[in-house]
Amino acid sequence: MALTVFIGMVLFMVSFLIMVSTQFSVQMKLNNIALITAKSKFYVQLADKVTDYNDTLKKIKTEIEENKNKITENDMWNKVKGSIYENNGIDDVTDIRLNYVLKTSFLDRTIAIKQRSMVRDWTGSDITKSQNIVYITQNGKVYHLTKECSHLALSISSTSYASVKGLRNNYGEKYSKCGICVTKKPESGTKVFIAEDGNRYHLSLTCSGIVRNIIATDKESVTNMPACSSCGKE
Repeated sequence: MALTVFIGMVLFMVSFLIMVSTQFSVQMKLNNIALITAKSKFYVQLADKVTDYNDTLKKIKTEIEENKNKITENDMWNKVKGSIYENNGIDDVTDIRLNYVLKTSFLDRTIAIKQRSMVRDWTGSDITKSQNIVYITQNGKVYHLTKECSHLALSISSTSYASVKGLRNNYGEKYSKCGICVTKKPESGTKVFIAEDGNRYHLSLTCSGIVRNIIATDKESVTNMPACSSCGKE
């Protein structure tokens, strides 16, 4: 029985790794499609602006459209059965989405997967177009005006679990346990990590609750977020 369970676990892990590898390959190809599509739009728009273009320009425009339509025709996409489409609902943005079903090699099951890649179109006008760049994090609820904001550039230190109870952050708040990396009560001598501007203690430096994945974006795309209370003051 133990051998059967062990073999089952090994097969499950191998199947899981194959699925993750497939999703990663699909995402890389999806990103390439989005980039090529965004670049192609510039040349298509350029040809459209020429009111009296000759047969050569017409041929170039036709070739661009044909290449964009054939971009998914390769071995990898033959393995992934699904539908890919482009959403043109947002101006100057290429939004490529792929819905497909991935068959697992374990238990002969299928999983419905959705992947997406969204990039800003290259229109040739980005040099003169002024953008109001702000910075956000993956799980953040506010936007920041500078990457040097203290809420993004965290000052992290380590201490023991026994000592963290008597410590306070820069705002005088106590540190409570992180809901991501702290699943049970640590022992007194266990090393924990805290940030001066945070209010949680962590058991791992790679915890998503303490790591800041900073994303630069246009302020217009985060209109639903308020400004940071620290760097967002006018």
